[in-house]
Amino acid sequence: MRVNPSRTVILALLIVMAGCQYVKDTQFVDASKAYKQGNYSKAARQYSKVLESKDYDERPAAQFQLAEMFFKGRGVAIDKRRALSLWEEVAEGNDRGWASLAFFKLGSFAETGVSNIWPIDRVKAANYYARGVALGDESAAKRLGHLVRHPDVFVARHMDEFSAGNKSHAPAGIGRGIEHFKAAEYEKAFSVFLWHARNGNATAQRTVSIFYAGGLKTPKDLQRHAAWNYLSAFNGDRKAQFRMGLLYRQSDHIPVSDKDAEKWFKAALQQGEEEAENELGLIYLYPYESGRKPDALRAAKSFLRAAKQGSSNGMLNLADMYLKGKVLSKDRDKAKRWYLLAGKRGNLTARSRLYEHFQIQLDDDVETKGARKSSSSPRDSKRAENSKNLAGPLATSPRNAVQKSVVELYAELSPAVFQVFALRDEEKLEELSQGTAIAISNRLALTNCHVLEGMNVFGAKIGDDIVRFVSAARDKVRDICVLYAAKDFSTKISKIRNYRSLKVGEKVYAIGSPKGLDKTLSEGLVSGLRLENNIRYIQTSASISSGSSGGGLFDAEGRLVGITTFGIKGGQNLNFAVAIEEALVVLQKAKK
Repeated sequence: MRVNPSRTVILALLIVMAGCQYVKDTQFVDASKAYKQGNYSKAARQYSKVLESKDYDERPAAQFQLAEMFFKGRGVAIDKRRALSLWEEVAEGNDRGWASLAFFKLGSFAETGVSNIWPIDRVKAANYYARGVALGDESAAKRLGHLVRHPDVFVARHMDEFSAGNKSHAPAGIGRGIEHFKAAEYEKAFSVFLWHARNGNATAQRTVSIFYAGGLKTPKDLQRHAAWNYLSAFNGDRKAQFRMGLLYRQSDHIPVSDKDAEKWFKAALQQGEEEAENELGLIYLYPYESGRKPDALRAAKSFLRAAKQGSSNGMLNLADMYLKGKVLSKDRDKAKRWYLLAGKRGNLTARSRLYEHFQIQLDDDVETKGARKSSSSPRDSKRAENSKNLAGPLATSPRNAVQKSVVELYAELSPAVFQVFALRDEEKLEELSQGTAIAISNRLALTNCHVLEGMNVFGAKIGDDIVRFVSAARDKVRDICVLYAAKDFSTKISKIRNYRSLKVGEKVYAIGSPKGLDKTLSEGLVSGLRLENNIRYIQTSASISSGSSGGGLFDAEGRLVGITTFGIKGGQNLNFAVAIEEALVVLQKAKK
């Protein structure tokens, strides 16, 4: 019988291949058994032999397991570089199941970092997770969903949106964009700022972020607000850097990260942002991340540095530590001294502390004693109390004031100014009065008494909520009334400026609800400083019409200087606001 030589060779090859497969199967099974029994040295040797075959089906499993052993030093010397290299080979292989596991593993290491090998890189981690998601990994999808909340990752995942897609000419310069905004041409203004933002202008990027934060002719989108602010911060804008730190501490829309907040506050501080030092102190005193312990001594040093630089918040927090005897020896005299300095810079919380603990009421930088001790205002949540109440209002030091754009001022101030309605009876909607009110603390708001005159039911639509109020104090002579809200305000006015420091000719801005048009901005000058019946008034050319009563008059730095009260009909821009000091006198009555 004759045998075909070619068929003999093929048969021999099949026998050899089957034998090799058997050997590899045996080695793989032996390696797995040894690993389960804790005989890691034997397992490592057997897995290494399995890797000698490039085409063996179980090779990805052996690579993955051997990578674990190199990473943890089981049966072999620790070699994390070798481990990462093996996982990368698995990820790029043809076995979808093992590849998805490897992508998740690599994403985890990129997210947390590998000492001396891989620095923390959220964008790199997101890319690994995304490839795992493409292979159907649900765990990778969850991690990617978390990571994309970080602004740097969001930008990287949506680069087309945040960069110039073409080389078209700018629609106008940034100055023209500001002019459009002042003229309430928000769409034109946004298109100008967006073009410059996409072409890398840090100021424009910060301005676009403000549009998204306030929903100014764009859908309100806090994720895009944070993303554009991140780009501005990355490009060196110190205001954006400071804001980035606040977002990582206070925002519900990006993950809390003390480490990220500290990085951005330090960057802003290097550029002279004095309030950043105060915020660093708050991180040290009230860390949010697990694993970080409070360091009150370090916090006190930061508060002292901030106070010496002119930060009213630093002064306030330092005074709180002296008052409570927290790390610093309890010293009421030093506490009072720092509260006075902060209060004279317009810090409302410091003024409240003086009134509550020392029976001192500040009025035009003069101390008035003999006031009754007040009760404390309702508390915020623990997180808000730690991050905001301790810090107090973000008052600006007169010697280091930072000029803000009109867009920034409006976005910062307008959420605390809202349209208020007063009814004689809930059943008689036709008997309605409408004006404006300003959130001045967690629950208290200021308005004009003539808005509420003869009415018994008070309310407002603030954001998506309907908020009810009760009358807390009133002074008909000053035409200032205080309302107490049924729930905490999401934001409040935090800075004031004394009447005495105002100068005729200064630029001011009014925010109110003329003719029911909520949150309308108008611009003008301080036209005069008047004293009528011992009440201080600010005459202004900023437009104030029916419905604006009870609104806010602010200076160019966003400090509240007065409550818009009335205009003289038939006059040429003869409008008046009651000085903020007059309102504070009434506010103290509400706290008794």
